[in-house]
Amino acid sequence: MKHSVILVLCLVLSLVGVACTSAVEGHVVEPVIVTEETAGNTTLNNVPDNASDCDATSKHAARLADLDYLCSHLAMSHPDMFRNTTRDAVERKRQEIITKMDDLDDFSFAIELQTLVAMLGDSHTTINVNNLVDEDFRMLPVRLKSFDGRWILSTVPAELEQYLGYELLSLNGHPMREVYTALAPFISHDNDVKLERQFLSTFYVVPILRHFGIVADESVIPLVLGFPKGESVVVTIPVIAAKDAQSYSFSMLSRQRASMPATEWDRSRNYKAFELDDDTLYVQYNVCQEDKDLPMEVFVGRLDRMMADGNYGRIILDMCNNGGGSDGGPLISWLGKCLEAGQKVYTLIGETTFSAAVNNGVLLQMAGSVLVGTPSSGNVNHFGSTDAFVLPNLPLQVRYSTKYMNLAEHFGVADRYGDSPLAPDVTVGQSLSDYLAGIDTTVEYVLAMDE
Repeated sequence: MKHSVILVLCLVLSLVGVACTSAVEGHVVEPVIVTEETAGNTTLNNVPDNASDCDATSKHAARLADLDYLCSHLAMSHPDMFRNTTRDAVERKRQEIITKMDDLDDFSFAIELQTLVAMLGDSHTTINVNNLVDEDFRMLPVRLKSFDGRWILSTVPAELEQYLGYELLSLNGHPMREVYTALAPFISHDNDVKLERQFLSTFYVVPILRHFGIVADESVIPLVLGFPKGESVVVTIPVIAAKDAQSYSFSMLSRQRASMPATEWDRSRNYKAFELDDDTLYVQYNVCQEDKDLPMEVFVGRLDRMMADGNYGRIILDMCNNGGGSDGGPLISWLGKCLEAGQKVYTLIGETTFSAAVNNGVLLQMAGSVLVGTPSSGNVNHFGSTDAFVLPNLPLQVRYSTKYMNLAEHFGVADRYGDSPLAPDVTVGQSLSDYLAGIDTTVEYVLAMDE
């Protein structure tokens, strides 16, 4: 039952940006056994006769071992643990956790550990708290999308369908910016784009909201919603358990769209291409990874033939939903040759553009491509190339960076980007009105640029 519940949550949750996985890629450090040596200042000698005292002592020792194991392995394995924080700040957080960890349940303890990890300011270094999810895990049955600088309801209980597209202003009496500020320390992020993106994938997780004082044990939660004309209304939503999510009735904003643009994100494909108009070849590049059914070299060969047959003067490379991977060597090289041949190449980026996709965006911009969209959630110079270990007692996987990517050094050019998002040359975001009308705002903007 737990496995099926986690699969459901992988569809509706994205805690701190860590995907649910059944196996750890790469080397996993073997867990240690809690002993007197690994339990820090806690000793297991002279265990009390009282069973509850014994359990408390064992729990304390196990948690201290997990905390110390986490800190020591990050200090040993992370390429620069204190680049964005200080040793003293991490130690203060460690001591704070020690003072209260005996009063926390396992999930709250995991939240505290993740909050320590988030201090590193590294989106790639996170703890997979999903491993503690069970069928009674509680959540709010709502989702948000960001449009025009507002947080818009995109998924609601079916009985609240009329409020789809309304702005969420407050949750349980707390303004949403206050909720955002409260949850921010829990979220691993390089920049504010990543922070906001992960906040929208976290704010409805009830144990996290409870941990940070936003909710208690309510069975229903009041929301204040903003009407399109500036008015507001209060509605209540139920708190539901994960085991009920599959049978729960939801309404979604996506189902109210008049149509779907041809350029809609195709989650089933790593990359694809088609003619957008007589002068435009559109390439959607979703994952920096070889497609097992279509090797990239073969795909690039198809692009060559399409360019020859169509004689296109403009290429749109859409990386708005590319979360990274390894690299895109053949495709990026091919686009570079197109730029050299005089074709116009527009590269679309956005809040989901991350990791290796940011690297590719930098390369293309340096080669002469015009970047259009909104800033990336990944920094240009960033930590990456992840490995993982597992804590000795709680079943928590810790994924951490093993390298710091300084693209200025890597590409042999002046560092004009720094530790900041990749910014577009032309800023254009998807509007709510275009979304509902089935129009890709950014693509339509590019098509109008050369008219």
